[in-house]
Amino acid sequence: MLASLGWPGGEVAVTSVPDLIFKMRDRGKVWEVTYNALTGSVRGRPAETTTTAEPLTVRRFLTRLHTTHGYPSEVGGRWAWAVIVDVMAFIMLFWAMSGLFMWWQLRAVRTLGILVVLLSFFAAAWMAWSMYGFLASTGRGM
Repeated sequence: MLASLGWPGGEVAVTSVPDLIFKMRDRGKVWEVTYNALTGSVRGRPAETTTTAEPLTVRRFLTRLHTTHGYPSEVGGRWAWAVIVDVMAFIMLFWAMSGLFMWWQLRAVRTLGILVVLLSFFAAAWMAWSMYGFLASTGRGM
């Protein structure tokens, strides 16, 4: 497809895919099936032996609010949450860009502002690199 558009092609390496988990019925018995598209492996176990959901603690609730993504097919509370998150992201980007624009117009603090922006960038890059190393070494990022 890239070649037909005149773009250079290249190798693509898929290193991680999510498991596809679904229920299926066979001879009157319900199974929970897990398929991994990367390895082609299929596992199944009777649905009755699947673990029950853990209780929804405040921590788990807040974590799920922050990690929920995408729009569901039906309009409801989760759909409204997705809209609110997208609107908030837009507002925060607008706030940051308009703040940079207003700061740039103040010549007296322009040099100090550039220094603060650069230090902030390097601090954020250092933090991201450190957290990547931590999560990769502990397996918590998988």
